[in-house]
Amino acid sequence: MKKYMPNFTKLFIVLLVLLGGTAHWSVDTTQAQNSVGKENVESQLLIEFENIREENDIKSFLNSLQPEVETVEIEEINVMKVQASSAKQKELIEKHLKQTFHLDSDQLGDEERVTLETSAERVPMQTVQTNSMSFLRNAQWDIEAVTNNGESHHLQKGSHDVKIGLIDSGVDFQHPDLMKNIVGPGKSFVPGIEDTQDVLGHGTMVAGAIAADGEQIGVGPELGIVPYKVFHDGSADSFWIIQAIVEAANDGMDVINLSLGTYKSPKNKEDKMVIKAYEKAVKYAKKHGVFVVASAGSSGYDISRPFDQNEDIQDVIHLPGGMKDVFTVAATTKENTMASYSNYGKNVDMGAPGGDYGVNFKEEQVFDIQSMILTTYPIQIPQSIFATYLGIPQGYDFSAGSSLASPKVAATAGLIIEEYKDKHGKKPSLNKIEKTLIKGAEENETARKNKQFKHGIVNAYQSLQLVK
Repeated sequence: MKKYMPNFTKLFIVLLVLLGGTAHWSVDTTQAQNSVGKENVESQLLIEFENIREENDIKSFLNSLQPEVETVEIEEINVMKVQASSAKQKELIEKHLKQTFHLDSDQLGDEERVTLETSAERVPMQTVQTNSMSFLRNAQWDIEAVTNNGESHHLQKGSHDVKIGLIDSGVDFQHPDLMKNIVGPGKSFVPGIEDTQDVLGHGTMVAGAIAADGEQIGVGPELGIVPYKVFHDGSADSFWIIQAIVEAANDGMDVINLSLGTYKSPKNKEDKMVIKAYEKAVKYAKKHGVFVVASAGSSGYDISRPFDQNEDIQDVIHLPGGMKDVFTVAATTKENTMASYSNYGKNVDMGAPGGDYGVNFKEEQVFDIQSMILTTYPIQIPQSIFATYLGIPQGYDFSAGSSLASPKVAATAGLIIEEYKDKHGKKPSLNKIEKTLIKGAEENETARKNKQFKHGIVNAYQSLQLVK
């Protein structure tokens, strides 16, 4: 991309400002207070049907409760969401389903919010370091690392025949770096929100890592992207995400990217059904030839086995990242180490650049903006204090998180598909895509030895060279 150089006056001003406050340069994963698109999760119930007769009988019962009770079904995987008018009514419905229809507890589940996986670290601003005017010269170090300084673009840039489904907060349709590669309007699954325009910022960041082609360049600057909106603020329902996975598969997406995550306990009877619904949706996508990529998470957990988050939340697993049939991606740094915040484990397939807060941040709380990632950002949303005072044009901002790692692998998978199609006239198998990603990855002995992730750091150039 073009190099944006801040002047010394602006740099001096930003350092003065930073001494006195807290900056917000990344998506906050706490639940926003905006009520638009929200449903009362305490009055929601998920149901899995085991056979047609059971399904028809239960539907008749629920239909008799309308309009107080609303239902939405994902027919492809036999899962339905019931929205009751109150938590009390939900409890009565659940009791009736168990007593009258003899539904097992594994067939019933409760909803909880899913969060985005951009790291939301709060940095003590008096520790900020920059390297004067030159610190933005390596603003796209992440893309340069994945593409071997752009060499992979000489082999393959992708095409609109290969589509990446972004299950996220939508995308900025007016962004000059993205607009020519948005090949469909997609669909919103957020109640009350009809369009897929990004008003949060997260989806636009993810989209830029995949297919930016302007001031910034993505891993696959000619790949097609289609937004499936499940976030309108900082959280979403699992049901919306499961719906979106199935819809993206039905729409013929080649790759799905999921830069989001939730934690569920296999020992909790309500969570078990939600976990199963995710598994069925991913299997459905796989059956339809879709390569599913997801972030490992940005909370610093070993997700290879159930763990305790706190005294109240115990024996949980991370999903969809970490699940079988999902290619899971951890975040790495400019120094090719695992990011300080990234989840990790034996079920994490690969690392990819997600940025961090500085080499010495974890030990000494010394922040270095060069370690973060400059991303595309909606042109109508106010920038962070960093971007504003450093003279970064509207439409770009800094961030870090496993959310920015996953799309680099998704884009590389898309390039492998396009390269294989160019040479063989057909799509490669999902197994072929995975093997090519793994064989082309940059070896990382430390990550393998410490069981942080299994197969090195993604490298689009080396992977494309393996497509024969």
